Amino acid sequence: GLSRGITSGADEFFYLKENEISQWGIEERFLIPFMKSATESKHTVPKQENCAHSFFYCDLAKPLLKGTKALEYIQWGETSELNDKNEEIRAFHKRQSFQSKPLWYVLKRRDSAPLLLPWSVNDLYRCFLNPDNMIVGQRIYEFTPIRDTLDLNILHSIMNSTITSFFIEMSARSGLGQGLLPMSVAEVEKLHIFNPAEFTSLPAIQREIGGMEFELQQKDRLELDSLLFDYIGLSTEKRAEFYLEFQKVVNNRLDKSHSVTDS
Repeated sequence: GLSRGITSGADEFFYLKENEISQWGIEERFLIPFMKSATESKHTVPKQENCAHSFFYCDLAKPLLKGTKALEYIQWGETSELNDKNEEIRAFHKRQSFQSKPLWYVLKRRDSAPLLLPWSVNDLYRCFLNPDNMIVGQRIYEFTPIRDTLDLNILHSIMNSTITSFFIEMSARSGLGQGLLPMSVAEVEKLHIFNPAEFTSLPAIQREIGGMEFELQQKDRLELDSLLFDYIGLSTEKRAEFYLEFQKVVNNRLDKSHSVTDS
């Protein structure tokens, strides 16, 4: 199934950078591998050590946390101070989304998903394999196949093909600021892609992804696209037209965003 990544209600509390973890000395057992957004990795198989955050997860009541740095951190989260506008900040437990909870800092534990799908596209779509079992923020969708027989490596290749990027361009909503093309959960669910079951193997795109001009010259991408073109019987002439049209559509979208920004 497909679902949006976690919405914490207090990102500044639950999303911890390495220096904050060191500063507080928070115990490792209260930290979960975490990827906040797709911008944290250009690689299609992201690693936790290359992501900027860990997720604070604690499901123990305070008496069971006595003597831990995690308890000190929770207590800090419950204290407040006034900002320059004389507004109370921090005091996370007073936020409306937490007030009805017995333990405000306990979020529902969620399993990691094997495939991660960004919610927006710049010039080319990137899909991530998740061997480090990271949970993700709300700007990434999590995909867990219903059938165990689905080959995730083949699906990963299909999702990272130029043809899938083109399908997304044709089906997604109007772009956001800075040229980003957003996709809702419903749009991702309705996205037309090649059926992974039709292929026994496909070239893997398991590396850093560059810009569109660079990518359309890469051997692994061209081999992958070629096999998908073969499957639908697209002629050599039509393939050349496809790449020209794809670049035209993407550049038009990006150019429009720049013209709006510059106006």
